[in-house]
Amino acid sequence: MDPNDIGTEALKVAKEIAKVTGQGLEIVKDSGAFVSRFIGGSLEQGFGIIEDKLKYLRWERQVRLMDRAKAFIAERDSRMRFRPVPLNVAIPIFEAASLEEDDDLQDLWARLLINAADAESGIEVKRGLVSILQDFTQMEARLLQAIHDAPPMKSNVSTKEVPGPLDVDGRMIARPMNGDVPTKGLPNEYLEPGEEKEDPGLPPEPVQIGLWNLMRLGCIDSAGTWDSLTGIKRVKITALGKALVNACSASPEKG
Repeated sequence: MDPNDIGTEALKVAKEIAKVTGQGLEIVKDSGAFVSRFIGGSLEQGFGIIEDKLKYLRWERQVRLMDRAKAFIAERDSRMRFRPVPLNVAIPIFEAASLEEDDDLQDLWARLLINAADAESGIEVKRGLVSILQDFTQMEARLLQAIHDAPPMKSNVSTKEVPGPLDVDGRMIARPMNGDVPTKGLPNEYLEPGEEKEDPGLPPEPVQIGLWNLMRLGCIDSAGTWDSLTGIKRVKITALGKALVNACSASPEKG
């Protein structure tokens, strides 16, 4: 939608927003066109959302969101076919992305918005995914991506008939299973093959906090059994965690 193709009432609202926020009229008009494009509505509706929800948020972050979203759209070129994003999904994304100070996290919001609006993405963005991402810091985002991308654990020694390792108190730890990810070293590196047969211990406290938050949000589960007490030493991604990673991906996998 051309932001210059604007009616009298919409222009009046845009001027009022520009006056209140101290922003240039062209920036406000571009923002209205941006919002209206994603909700599949008129410029008047786009300005209405800005008036009600976004005008007091940081405009430099809103401008960056628009720039990043446009760049991601350009990467898809003619492969993207727009569909309206439901308001109960679009508005929380606009709000959260405009408040986000971290560029990497804001990029996740931009990709989530693009996938929600792309009829060819194969992604149906639910309100729950938006709520989960709102509780992320960069640590949670990096951890979940690392767990999602973890290579299958390999070893030259068969563990089929070998008992699992013992933890520091001598308790038996369940053998690593397919999909289990030792968290020692995350989010920067994975254990080397063979190291998973020893108790790796816990990761640093900031990583532990991120892992527990991911578990609270339902994105990962402990990979230990009830009696192994492994807690967050070894985890596995859940279907919900996979769905969130995919929904925020530059090239989502179609289900």
